[in-house]
Amino acid sequence: MNKKTSTFLKKNKSFSLLWSSQALSRFGDALESVALVYLVLKITGSALAMGTVMLFSLVPNLILTPFVGVLADRYSRKKIMLISELARAIIILWVPIALSLKIITIEQLYLVAFLISIFETCFETANTACIPSLFTDQDELSWGYSLKTSTQYIMQLLGVLIFGLVLNWIDFSGIFLLDSVTFIISAIAILFMKIPHATKTNIEHKIKDFFTSLTEGFKYLKTKTIFIIITIAAAITNFIITPLQVIVLYLSSNVFHIDQSYIGLILAIILIGLALGNILFQFINKLFTSRNLIALGILGVGVGFGIGGIIQNLYLFVGGLFILTIFTGIISVKISTLFAEVIDNEFRGRAASVLNFFLLIGGPLSTGLVGFLINYIGVNNLLKFGGYTIIGTAMLLFILWPKNQLTECIKDNLPLKH
Repeated sequence: MNKKTSTFLKKNKSFSLLWSSQALSRFGDALESVALVYLVLKITGSALAMGTVMLFSLVPNLILTPFVGVLADRYSRKKIMLISELARAIIILWVPIALSLKIITIEQLYLVAFLISIFETCFETANTACIPSLFTDQDELSWGYSLKTSTQYIMQLLGVLIFGLVLNWIDFSGIFLLDSVTFIISAIAILFMKIPHATKTNIEHKIKDFFTSLTEGFKYLKTKTIFIIITIAAAITNFIITPLQVIVLYLSSNVFHIDQSYIGLILAIILIGLALGNILFQFINKLFTSRNLIALGILGVGVGFGIGGIIQNLYLFVGGLFILTIFTGIISVKISTLFAEVIDNEFRGRAASVLNFFLLIGGPLSTGLVGFLINYIGVNNLLKFGGYTIIGTAMLLFILWPKNQLTECIKDNLPLKH
């Protein structure tokens, strides 16, 4: 750890706790997420079943996200995060229990994925809304976002890299138990964090007020043209790349016939690229306007996604994955910093929920369709068509970006909205 990072973390204790606890949690999640999908594949041998378990993990996000945003603006974000972590720790424990009793079924795994997703939605919305309030200026926020996301990608990378070894060592039960422990540690860290409340006044929490707040949030966001354009472009891109893990696992097992001990290495490419993209963001952010950086980033994602469909070759596919994830890492940090710059604190919970809603709205559909599409049009055609669509989205974003807002609220030296 360099001196700048060490000084930054000592200065901001609450962010340090969030950063360290989420890094550990991401390590457990990396093992668990791959283990869950791979366990389904082992039980059923079906790509469609893999897509279905991911579908169950996305549906709650889609349904609950708008409502959780209101909660994050009106209730304690700290309590929402704390309860969510403890709930996930309890739910995930069922898998090793069921495995040890030899009563595990595919339906149980679907239910676990569904319940975990409910509390993940609550946690991520509250987390997104509270992070900007932990910083005082844009430089700190950019550095914080970059450090947080790059560290989490590195920990995910570590988890994915050693997945095969860990699976052989402690089996599926040990992986899910380990993930439960990381949620508990994260909850303990949250207890010691100081997170500002979204509002300073007490509000009578009635259902009518709840839906009024939801309506006010949508009216506010309608005035943020740049936010709307970015959200739509990101939603289209996310719709296409959401089933990427299913595609990687399918190609690795059924097309390239890679041993399970090496599947983690393929998945690791995704996380290496994401981490590298986060690091590169710090060096290239001020070299491009926001429009150019986001448009070029989405273009790079499209090129990377489509390359693997041109020729069915393992090395070409892995190279495309690497390109895709580097650009995904860059634009994810850029969108996060723009979110903090253009959205006022009192609306961040609802804005985060709207952003997450549109990012996730196509996820259940694309995840549910991926197994069907692989079977009926082939994985190569799926990759090529997806790549062309993402490239077209990047071009439309560049063209449609309002000319009178090319620099509005986007320059890196503008203060954050509190």
